[in-house]
Amino acid sequence: MSSEATFGEASLEAPAGAPFTAPLRVRWAHGHVPSTARRREVSRRLLHALLEPEIEVRQRCPRCGGDDHGPLETTRSAALAGISYAGDRVVVAAAGPAEGIEAFGIDAEPDTHAPHDAVGLDAVLRPGATLREWTRIEAVLKADRRGLNIDPAQVDVRALRTDGSWQAHLPAASPVFFGWDLRDPAFGGLVVSASVRAGSPEAAAAPARRARR
Repeated sequence: MSSEATFGEASLEAPAGAPFTAPLRVRWAHGHVPSTARRREVSRRLLHALLEPEIEVRQRCPRCGGDDHGPLETTRSAALAGISYAGDRVVVAAAGPAEGIEAFGIDAEPDTHAPHDAVGLDAVLRPGATLREWTRIEAVLKADRRGLNIDPAQVDVRALRTDGSWQAHLPAASPVFFGWDLRDPAFGGLVVSASVRAGSPEAAAAPARRARR
């Protein structure tokens, strides 16, 4: 484990309209990837430090079958995890468990304010799009599990409260996505957002109904 790794956690309040009411506990870690190391190895070490020892992390691309990219899965369905690479830095997070949440995604981008980055966002999203808008959309697409197979410009994100929580919708998709802008001094130089894919209200209420029987 790199001595430069930073760890933290947050309790994220349920956004307005979410089918879950309890705060979501998110534990995160981030660090630099040495030039002599493979970023996948660094991210896995950080993620395993957040998860219980018996939980394994896997990736499998649905398009090519590669195991070095694609949706992140764990061997325990209630253990939600995410990874994002931002330049020479990596951010990983583990969330939950929480009823009413089916998937989790996180995205981090270097806050460089470089002109070419702004031009790129204008072309992909819309003129004047911000880096914060991009991290929200990327987090949603990761929680959706299809990533950039979906046109990022089709993701409709709407702020809910001034605390940095928001809601997002995809075209022709019934799940609703909720998210948060993660702000911590340790993320200096990074813009970070996290999102969850919420189950239907009926699915979220099922465990409670079973418990009452």
